[in-house]
Amino acid sequence: MTLKNFAGKLVNKIRAAFDGTPLPANTLTGAPRTQMLSVHNPILGASWKDTAQKSYKAYWDSAHARSVVNSLRNFTVNSGLRLQAMPSTTILGANEEQLREWVARVESSWRIWSNSKDADYAYQNSLNQLQGLAVTSMIVWGEYFAVLRWDSKRQRINPLSVQLIHPAQVAQPAGNFIEAARSRGNIVKEGIEISQTGEEVAVYVKTKKADGQTETNRIAAYSEKTKKQILVHGYVSMEPGQYRGMPFLAPVLHELAKCSDMTIFELESAVINASMAGVVTVDKDATAGQAPFGTFGAPKGQTDSAPSQQTVSGYDDLVLREVKHGGIINQGLPPGYKYDGIDTRRPNINVPEFIDRLLTYISSAVGIPIELVKMQFGQNYSASKGSIELGFRIFENLNQEFANDFLNPIYSAWLEGEIAAGLVAAPGWEIPRIRAAWTFARWNGLPIPSLNPAVETKAAETRVMNGFSTREYEAQKLTGTTFAENVARLKDENTKLISSIQMFPEYQQQELPF
Repeated sequence: MTLKNFAGKLVNKIRAAFDGTPLPANTLTGAPRTQMLSVHNPILGASWKDTAQKSYKAYWDSAHARSVVNSLRNFTVNSGLRLQAMPSTTILGANEEQLREWVARVESSWRIWSNSKDADYAYQNSLNQLQGLAVTSMIVWGEYFAVLRWDSKRQRINPLSVQLIHPAQVAQPAGNFIEAARSRGNIVKEGIEISQTGEEVAVYVKTKKADGQTETNRIAAYSEKTKKQILVHGYVSMEPGQYRGMPFLAPVLHELAKCSDMTIFELESAVINASMAGVVTVDKDATAGQAPFGTFGAPKGQTDSAPSQQTVSGYDDLVLREVKHGGIINQGLPPGYKYDGIDTRRPNINVPEFIDRLLTYISSAVGIPIELVKMQFGQNYSASKGSIELGFRIFENLNQEFANDFLNPIYSAWLEGEIAAGLVAAPGWEIPRIRAAWTFARWNGLPIPSLNPAVETKAAETRVMNGFSTREYEAQKLTGTTFAENVARLKDENTKLISSIQMFPEYQQQELPF
């Protein structure tokens, strides 16, 4: 029986179960619909814009903030999360052999498209590069916006392309837009239009036209005509009713600023101490009315070793010496005057330790082990391995959040384009339950770095032999590959290796490792 026939039977069952009769409103609880809107930073009274701009400034001004952001981005998506299509055999009713062929075709096509510039509406980045931009935006600005666009006129690999929108462009519109939203029963908060049930309906994007004038465009979350998802708005929710994301750096902005200030002050102090600094004191025996330095500068016409000289205002017969690359000028202080050098006691040897301790609190607040922020592993094997594994458990949660909000909608829209072009078959696609079964996938990130590959490989082998894990999972965890691809490639490589060995009789008696 074909894949189409398998899925077709289940489609008919679902259609028979749901005869199209709508459920009455509030069937489960009978409670009224409530619009929930949270207030960000109620203690500080700051809006999303205020906090996001401070976070963006910290990202560029603070080396410590940049370290935190880069660690989060690199370990969350790195060069892009990899698709592992996993259509549900239980729901679709198709046999595993047919689905394996379907998965191989879909994953190969996805890799070609996601690594090409066709994935970007502006042809500037691949989808893998767009992932890095979106995650950076989520960390620094607290959120990202993407518009899914279909273009069948241009020669694209797939009609779908993705356009990222800067969060700062999403802003509160003029009064006519707000009144129009109110007529639909919605409200607009900080550029987001929200329905009575708290659903995000649209966003308002401000752009500049060719003549320099600013205009506001309303982008709906779903197409009114086709009901397809148009807008992707991703952020990590911290409280119910949240409508804009808060930057990851928001809780530690003050500490990051102080770390940067202390670092700058210590650097400036070191520069000052490298130059001459002092004060001239006077006692009771000083000659009354006599200038402490006698003559100011050198008499005009006198040879001076300084590279350049200029006339001193108010002293026609003197020039000002310019000393470069360090030096001392002995002016010959008159009696009663004493020169005392200034010691700023800088740099302070305790400052680096204090900043490291403060960074430990900062990294804990954002959920990253300090070793991964500093990229420095000075502890023993067990401690370093524990930090790495703990960090990657946290990054795994972040990349799943990102995959749910960003990659899953894009994958579903892309797959619909493949189906429309006749390149992939997915019977029952128009039914939400069946469509969800076809688009179910896992998104794999970087494998956990191995500090002792031999020991960890042996442990993986033991887990597989005892049924505690699978070869597919261990392949992804250890090397970032898939077991199915490894087997297929090894089969081809081993066949070629055996063929080449047969050409050399002296090697035919050797025992092969497979």
